Parts: sequence; structure tokens; C-alpha cells
Amino acid sequence: MILLESHNVVLQNTLTEKFNKPSGIDVSFVDYDGVRFRISTPEKKTELLVSISMRCWEELVQYGANDVLQREYSSYITEPEQGYNFSLKFDLENVPAAGEERDSLIKSVALLKRNALAAPFEAAFATQKELEAAGMPTDGSAPPTGDLKSIHYRDREAIYVRAGIDRVTVVFSTEFQDETDKVVGRVFLQEFVDARRQPSIQTAPQVLYSNRDPPLEIRGVQGLNVSDDVGYVTFVIFPRHFANPLVAANTISHIQLFRDYLHYHIKCSKAYMHSRMRHRVTEFLKVLNRAKTETIRQANAFSFAARTYATSKPQTLKERFAELIPGEIENVKAIRSQHGNKAFGQVTVDQVYGGMRGLPALLWDGSVLDAEEGIRFRGKTIPECQELLPKAPGGSEPLPEGLFWLLLTGEVPTTEQVKALSAEWAARAGLPKFVEDLIDQCPNTLHPMTQFSIAVNALNHDSAFAKAYQDGISKKEYWGPDGISKKEYWGPVFEDSMDLIAKLPSIAGRIYRNVYGDGKVPAIDLNKDYSHNLSTLLGFGDSEGFVELMRLYLTIHSDHEGGNVSAHTGKLVGSALSDPFLAYGAALNGLAGPLHGLANQEVLIWLMRMRSKVGENATDEQIKEYIWSTLKGGQVVPGYGHAVLRKTVVPGYGHAVLRKTDPRYTAQREFAQKHLPKDPLFKLVGQVYDIAPGILLEAGKAKNPWPNVDAHSGVLLTHYGLKEMNFYTVLFGVSRAFGVAAQLIWDRALGAPLERPKSYSSEAIKKMFANRS
Repeated sequence: MILLESHNVVLQNTLTEKFNKPSGIDVSFVDYDGVRFRISTPEKKTELLVSISMRCWEELVQYGANDVLQREYSSYITEPEQGYNFSLKFDLENVPAAGEERDSLIKSVALLKRNALAAPFEAAFATQKELEAAGMPTDGSAPPTGDLKSIHYRDREAIYVRAGIDRVTVVFSTEFQDETDKVVGRVFLQEFVDARRQPSIQTAPQVLYSNRDPPLEIRGVQGLNVSDDVGYVTFVIFPRHFANPLVAANTISHIQLFRDYLHYHIKCSKAYMHSRMRHRVTEFLKVLNRAKTETIRQANAFSFAARTYATSKPQTLKERFAELIPGEIENVKAIRSQHGNKAFGQVTVDQVYGGMRGLPALLWDGSVLDAEEGIRFRGKTIPECQELLPKAPGGSEPLPEGLFWLLLTGEVPTTEQVKALSAEWAARAGLPKFVEDLIDQCPNTLHPMTQFSIAVNALNHDSAFAKAYQDGISKKEYWGPDGISKKEYWGPVFEDSMDLIAKLPSIAGRIYRNVYGDGKVPAIDLNKDYSHNLSTLLGFGDSEGFVELMRLYLTIHSDHEGGNVSAHTGKLVGSALSDPFLAYGAALNGLAGPLHGLANQEVLIWLMRMRSKVGENATDEQIKEYIWSTLKGGQVVPGYGHAVLRKTVVPGYGHAVLRKTDPRYTAQREFAQKHLPKDPLFKLVGQVYDIAPGILLEAGKAKNPWPNVDAHSGVLLTHYGLKEMNFYTVLFGVSRAFGVAAQLIWDRALGAPLERPKSYSSEAIKKMFANRS
């Protein structure tokens, strides 16, 4: 069994660092119980402030928390910081010298949450001793009990503590996420009962469990949740379990953590069962597979389409990906064996001079662009992704965590798998201090994309792949005895890619706050999804509409085949075995170019110029005239029209492949119709949508006159208050990392070689065709 720690590791490590070497700091974070902490130096770097905020604070104060904290921290207590319940202040010039006394102080502060929560337990232990000393009633009435102490420490869960004459009863109400959790929880709790039968621990506290119906001790409490997904766990603690202060402190420390301990082991048990069952099923299916005819086997060998698994058993993304690698290696071998010497297409001189547009020369598994249905992520259209991918509670847009799972595995994940991925990314989201300093030192006049690229490249300092490659020959977990093995490259590349995606919101939020705000960056909430944390870091977390927009935006912008500048750059640089941070840093530099990443802001500029000329309530005729004036003026708008609308364009209209409205545009239009139907700019976009295609067809300027994704996103961002157009490409950069990272991981898993196409000079091309008729 794994026992969880009572102290907060972030507090302990940060205080250790700052006590040893004082420096400015302002760090906020939230633990899994929703308790908020802040460590800061608000006035000078030698005065450190530690603050805590707990949802159950008023209840704890009622039960004596201030007395406990006064006893533990005395002279360090100061007025609570605004927005927090309790604060400690340390003069770093006068803290104990390095040694045992300082270590003891730091450990004590790391137990701040534990000590606050200890108050009701200490009060109950004291009440029990008083009741025991008073003795049993002589009139035959029921034994007396102390007051029930309720601690609502989580949103839908609580701890109840009541002293009796011979015991203290502690009841945990706990919420189970699904039926499997309840079943595993019951089995797990039965082990407590069975374990007490062993002679060595028969004196341990008694443990009882009840589903739905609260135990007798709290049955009369109002507001109890009696739904099927709630269970109650009761501990009966006898005086021997708090016989002296040391034993009592130990009991309090462990019992506080019971809820997290229980759910941690439920998840571990489910993961083990899932892994075992999947292994057994795989072996069984292998036997069945041998019974197939050779024709059927070959027909299925090349299928890598998206699949949906309905199991609720948890499996990590890395575990699932590892299972998929052998099959895909065999798939690629079969394709090359049967088709390796076949021509894939022809190359024309115009393609060489025309930026290799349309040249079929790249492998990219995540997405394929269909001329009729638009982008398909692992075979699934945008509407299918909106329908099938898991959503946040109460939300209607797909979570991008699910889209990344789909891009990497070809499978639609379960809600539980997406929740686990959200939690993992939130846990990885913190930035190294030197990267934070690097961003903070950038002048506000430096373009946000430049700052973004600098920060992403700097993360290379902690790259797992770079370190493993450098030290690899002696690292058996990455390389075999004969030297470097390409088979294991994917492991550290996966870790780097997860870190890259997880840290992008922290980078983007810091840049946005520095350039456009007050520079104060809020904490990552470990209980929120990726888009919600990004929205909070940008300052829009209180707007559910903006959070939903980010979920949609990140999903539909995540990948767009492999031939665009940023995707191809990431793949190209990665082929040199540059780690994912360097590869994606290069990709961001490509994305920063006006022909690639500035499309949506140029659309917005064009719309605003139109509005300034024709007004907010323009007639269709006025809009027609403005569009015709754009076309007749021969304007070139960088980043719009793609290959088809290369000369005179209406910004945001036309696409190199699509022959109808981009479904990403449609998804955003439907979002706007739902959330901002009366927005003036949206109304203008709608009028352009109705009018522009006909004009473009009449003018003969476009084979495809329909709007693409860039025709709408800027309007949505502006509506919710994100009006700084120079920052739009940063959001694009956050989203596009999903597709690039997924392909980088697969490239390393498949042993993709260094890219090295052949180049020709103009003179060589001329000579090549000189003697041909």
C-alpha cells in the first residue's frame, strides 16, 4: 500500500529554496481538494508571505483552528492576505540558520493545511476525555455525546466528527464517479474489515461502509447527499488511538488523507484490472485472428481508422500508445512490402517553383483534408468529433484532450481517460523559474509570437529526450547493449511532448498578462480541464462562453495535414532528432509568418474596415459594393484565399482543397448563433457569408468561393474581449501543438528517417529538359 504524505511538497521545496537564497517570488497553486496557496514577496524579497484559502475555513475556525495555528506558528502569523483565510510572514534575514531548527520550521509550514484540519479532531479527542471522566449517566439514559463537527472540505464531500464517551466517530462522505468505483470501493473497504482479523492489528480502528444511506451518527443532518453515487465510510477511533499527543497527531495526519488514499487505490486497482483484461482479450483475439482467411487478414492489415472503445476502465495514454506501436510497425512494413516500388505521383516543374504545393511526399497520420467534407481527424469529420469526443460537465463542445487522444491512437477516449489526461497536463503545467524569468524580461514591445518561441525553445533545458540521447549508451531504459536503439526513442519524446502541450497555456498566459495586463499570473487549477486553465491564465476563466469557445477553437485548429509550414517544419526538424521543444519552437517561427498564422486577424481588420465605412447596420447592397471595391482594387491580402484565391480575394474565403464551406467555419458559425446571435460583427460576418460567394463566382475569381476557418475565429475572440490581434497567433500556436506533437511521437515510434529531399538549381532544370521534345 502507498501512504500519501501530509505535508505539501511545493511549500516545502519552495521555502527550502527561498530560505537558503532569498529572491522575489509570486507563486499560486491549488491542491486536489481545492485548497489555494500563495507564496509571494509582496514588498521586498526578504519578506516571504505564505497564504492559504480553504472552502471549510469558517467551520474550522468554529472548531478551534485559530488556536491550533497560533500554537504551531505564533510569531509568524500576520494579517490574512486579501482573498485568503490565513497568512504567515517570514523575515528571511532572521529565520533560523540552516540546520535542524530551520528544517523543522519548513516542515511545519508544509503541514499548514494538515494543521488547520486538525482542529476538529483535537477538539473531539478532548471532548471524549471529558465525557469519559464524567462517566456514564446514573439514571439509565443514553450515554452523552459531543457536538457533531461538520467539515465540508470538498464541493460535494464532507467529514463528520463526533465524540462519545468511549470513542470518537469519524464519517467520510465520498462521491464515486461511476458504478465501477463503487464496486471496487466496496471490495477495498471490505479488506479493512478482513485485515482486522489478523492478531497483530485487531486493535486498529473499526471501519464500516454504507452506500447511499448515511450512518446513524449523521442521519439527522440536513442537506446530506443520498444519491446512488455517494457512499459513507465510518471510522471508530478508540482512546488508545490518541492516548498521547504523538499518537494523536499521527492518527490525525493519516485519517485526514483517507479520502484521497481511498480514491487513489481505487484508480490503481481499476488500472490493474483493465491492463490484465486487455492483455487476456488481446491473446484471445490473436487466437481468433489465426482462423481468418489470408484475404481477410490482408484486407484488415492496413486499417488504422478511428475506433471507439466503450470501456470505462482507465488506461493511460502512454500505455495505450505502447500497445498500438507493434501493430502499426507491421502495418507500415506491409504497405512498403506490397507498394514500396510503386509511383505515388508525378512532380512538375511548376510544383518545384510553386512551393511544392500539392506534392504528395509526406506521411502524416493525424488528419487528411477531404475536398467535400473538410478536415478529418483520424477519419472523423468535425461534426463527428463534436458528437463523439467527451465534453466537460455542463458543456457542449468537445474537450481538446480527447482530440489529442484521437490523433495519437485513432480511438475515441472515454470520459474517464480524458479526465485523467486533463489532470496529468495540469500537473505538468508548471514552468521552470528561469523560463518565467526569461518571459518576464522580454520587453512588452517584443511580439508575443517571438516571446512564445523563445520560451518553448528554452524548455529544451529539461528535455527528457535530449538528456536521454546524450547519456543514452549507458541508459538501458532507452538503449540496448549494442548502442542506440531507435525503438525506444518514442518514450522520452512522448514525455517531452506531454510536457510541451501541458506548459503552453502557462507560457501563453504569462505573455498575455505581461504584454496586455498587470503581469500577475493566476495558478493552474488541478481540477479543471486544459481549456478552462488556459482561459483562466488569460483572464477569461469566469466567462463560461469563452471557456467553451477555447474548447472548440483548440479542437478544430489542432491539426491540418502535414504540408502546412508549421506542421512540416516540426516534422522536418524532429527528423534530425531535435527534441520536441526545439522542433515545435521552429514550427512556431513558421507559424509567425504572415502567410501562415496571421489569417484570422487580417480577416478581422478587413471586417472592421468595412464596418467603419458602411456602418454597423449596413445593407446588403452596401456590403456588395465594398466587396466589389476590394476585388476591383486588386488588393492582395496575405494569408487568405490560399492557392485558389491568390490574386484578388475577400479575406477568409477560398481554400486550396475544399470545394465547399469549411466545416470549421460552420462549427464556429453555429457556436456564434448559439452564444452571440446579436453581436454586430457576427451579423456582418453572416451578411458577407450570404453575399460574397455569389460575387466571387460572378467575378470569376475563385473555383471555391466559400469561407474557411479564418473567416470567423477573430470575431468570436473579439466578442469575449480578447481584442489584441497580435496575440491571436499564439492561440493558434497552442492548438497546433496537438497535431505536431502526435506526429512527432509516431515518427520516433516508427523509426522515421532524416528528411533529405533532392534539390535542383534552375540551370540544372533547364538542362534536364533541353534535349526533350
